[in-house]
Amino acid sequence: MNILFVDDQPEHKIDKFVQYLSEIDKEMSVKLVNCSNVAKKYITDNVDSIDLIVLDLGLPIFRDGYGYDEKEGLTILQLMLRKNITNIPVIINSTTELDDEEYLKPYKEKGFKIEHFYEVTREKLINFMKAEN
Repeated sequence: MNILFVDDQPEHKIDKFVQYLSEIDKEMSVKLVNCSNVAKKYITDNVDSIDLIVLDLGLPIFRDGYGYDEKEGLTILQLMLRKNITNIPVIINSTTELDDEEYLKPYKEKGFKIEHFYEVTREKLINFMKAEN
């Protein structure tokens, strides 16, 4: 399993994801990016090899931290929608408050497998991934 982990401060989240997902696939690899521009390029260039995207919403646009916005992660989803990249499941892991019905509805209508986890638990993550298979 190839995971794209998009977060500018992953240190408090990534270990939990790796621990839980290793129960599903011990051979997983994780690519970590910390800004939206790099994530967009990586997704576009590697669309056929990404099995899961874990996305924080609050991100800078650029590597140096410039252009931070608490909903910048949504621009990554917008790019995926424009390019019709609907085959990669997305877990939004963010404390940014969203009206999930309003924000996620257009993506779900286009066939995205997408959920917003304010807090990740083993059970939620395993259930999400099992629903993929």
